[in-house]
Amino acid sequence: MSRVEWQWRDSGSGPGHMQRVIVHEPLNAVQEAFRQWLTHAAGCRVCRVDEARCERGQRLQAAYREARRGSAPIS
Repeated sequence: MSRVEWQWRDSGSGPGHMQRVIVHEPLNAVQEAFRQWLTHAAGCRVCRVDEARCERGQRLQAAYREARRGSAPIS
C-alpha cells in the first residue's frame, strides 16, 4: 500500500521546506500472495485465457486462498 504525506526537507544552508512524498508500506501476507498471483496471471498466456489456470497459477491461487484463511478478517 502507498500513501501520500508531508515530510520536512532540510535544504542545507537555506531554509527547509515541507514536501509531499509517497510512502510505501510493506504488504501483509494476503496482499503479497494476491500480488504474486495477479502478476503471474497478467503475464501468463494460459491464465489470461483459461479459467482452469496453469500449474504455477493454480499454486499461486492456492497460496492466496490459504493466506486469506489464515489471516484476520479484513475490515
